[in-house]
Amino acid sequence: MLFALLCPFCVAEAAGQGGGMSVGGAKDNVSVLRNRYTKERPLIYEDAWSKSPYSFINTDGEPAGFDVELVREVMRRLNLPYEIRMRQQDTVHVDLREKRADLSFGVSANYNAPYGEFGSVTISQFENSLLVPRRDSLPRVSFGDLLRTHLVVSYGSRAHQFLMEGGVADSMLTVVDDMPTALLGIVSRGEGGVLWNTVSMKWFLRKYGIRDYVLVPTDIPAGEYRFMSHDRQLLHVLDSVALIMQQEGEIDRITSRWIYPEHKTAT
Repeated sequence: MLFALLCPFCVAEAAGQGGGMSVGGAKDNVSVLRNRYTKERPLIYEDAWSKSPYSFINTDGEPAGFDVELVREVMRRLNLPYEIRMRQQDTVHVDLREKRADLSFGVSANYNAPYGEFGSVTISQFENSLLVPRRDSLPRVSFGDLLRTHLVVSYGSRAHQFLMEGGVADSMLTVVDDMPTALLGIVSRGEGGVLWNTVSMKWFLRKYGIRDYVLVPTDIPAGEYRFMSHDRQLLHVLDSVALIMQQEGEIDRITSRWIYPEHKTAT
């Protein structure tokens, strides 16, 4: 793979390595996509640079994570030229809506619907937990408890949207654009009250070896994480490939590598 630097968080990646694949009844759609997305006009996949372990910039300055590896594998199988662009979280879906990007991921929910259409295959489940110092640990936090607690949330996240829809007062929320950086400050001060997706906070605690904090389950329903695009033919083909990868166990392998690495170390 060749990488070309476009901007601090934009990386172009050359695809088309290896052969293409037949995707059952989607074969005609694949041909259409290969005419639509070319070396001169590659498919643009955008994701957030601060969404570890789903998408982030690694220490080599390259995009990495669950989302990124999944897209690379799907594009390899389809033999489609593409670029990976890593952006600030709050610009990704806007770019998708304005058709500056062709593909991203998102929780299938009404608040994301204005930005694009969803695939029909659930790639992963998004759950939310409350990060608190171990001394303040609870078995579970109800939605009522959350409404009475000052919380730190990531802008536009499922937790943020759920709380807003539930009528939480603005004064009870601190909304941040860069949650990983905010988490470092919160933990260094011995504070808590961070409501974010469980997998990302597990990644954070593991990365920095933080043992005096715990994640408390919440009553926020899990969200279904899916492909997002304005291109229905693209979504149809991506769903077909994702189903094949699920049957092969490839998505489970990618999931274990990025989302549940503790399972590997425990065996």
